[in-house]
Order: sequence, then structure tokens, then C-alpha cells
Amino acid sequence: MKNVLQTACLLFVALFALNETTHAQIQNTWVGGMPGRPIDWNVAANWSLHRVPNEFHDVVIPNTSTTTASYPVIDETVDAHSLRIESGAKLVILETGKLNLHAIGRNMSDVLANNGEIENRSRNLVGFHDSVFGDLKETLATRTY
Repeated sequence: MKNVLQTACLLFVALFALNETTHAQIQNTWVGGMPGRPIDWNVAANWSLHRVPNEFHDVVIPNTSTTTASYPVIDETVDAHSLRIESGAKLVILETGKLNLHAIGRNMSDVLANNGEIENRSRNLVGFHDSVFGDLKETLATRTY
């Protein structure tokens, strides 16, 4: 019976590890400029992978001032693994938009690196995985007021 339990536990651990590695992050870079919808986040042709980003994509918004001069606008709920906005680049989140970032990290900069500009017109905050604020939660929980 002990061997059966050990084998079952090892199989469970192996399956969990396999599941975690099958979701490798992929970089998807904004290119913008699709005729008729040059700033629409939800248009596949506006992305380097010709796919709208999802929770497994590390999104990069570069400075496009010398190419399409188009920056993404979010008008509904969208998901990404992480987001990096490069210097001179911009992201706009409209009133109806929300950005959820799914990366697990101890620091917000592991998940959102903003060297450009985020214009958030929404009342929604950018959504982060709980682990991003782990240190802050621990500090608040142990602090005496």
C-alpha cells in the first residue's frame, strides 16, 4: 500500500510539473497600424504574432513613432501574462476597459514595466495576480497601527 501511495504521489507531482511547463510565455509585440483599426488591441493583425495577446503572452509595447505611430487602446477586459511599455510608447485604457496581468512575481516590476505612459480612463485598476502584492500584504498584516 505504501508503494502505491508513493507512486501515486510521484505521478501527481510529475503531471503538475508537466502542466506548468506546457504554458511557456511567448513575447507578443504591438505593431499597430491595421487599416481601419490601427489602435485596436483586439485586432490580431496589430500584433507581431498575428494573435491577440492572452494570459500566456508577455506583451511589449514599443515606441512606434517612426513606424505606424499607432498605440494600443483597450476598450474591454483583456488578459496578458506581463506587460512592458518601452520609452516613448503609450497604452490607453478606456472607461470600458480593464487589463488583467497574470504573471506571478514578488515585485510589480516583474509583471508591469512601464517606461512609457499608461493613460487609464477606466475606474478599474489594472488586475494583478495575488502574488505580486505578497510582500505588501505580509507587511500590512504584521504592522501595528
